[in-house]
Amino acid sequence: MQQISFQPFIQFNAVVGGIHPATNESEYQHLIDLMQNLTDQYDPDDPRVMALFDVLAQYISQWENEHLLLPSGTPADVLRHLMQTHHLSQSDLEREGLVSQSQLSNILSERRSISKALAIKFAKRFGVPFETFL
Repeated sequence: MQQISFQPFIQFNAVVGGIHPATNESEYQHLIDLMQNLTDQYDPDDPRVMALFDVLAQYISQWENEHLLLPSGTPADVLRHLMQTHHLSQSDLEREGLVSQSQLSNILSERRSISKALAIKFAKRFGVPFETFL
């Protein structure tokens, strides 16, 4: 049986100050910043990076479900709000493999609607019900 080394996680944990569910706005923002740095600096195809990304996304979603209200408006308005809240650009979502930048541009300008399949991807990414985007 292969031994798993926890040393890289211990080192990462020491640098970022620990990863745990947010209990206040500052910790919530810290989780968002960590996620942004993770997507900017590390290979998104690395399963270890994706595992950490999933943990951060879960903690962020948990905070948002309890503390943030989604704006009323079109699905594009809600998506735009979530992107701003998470400090994400169109390029960021494209890098994450969710949607092409041109398709996202058409969605945000309301020249194109959000498909059910894409709504499910956005829902998973932002931790909201998929119906939010339909």
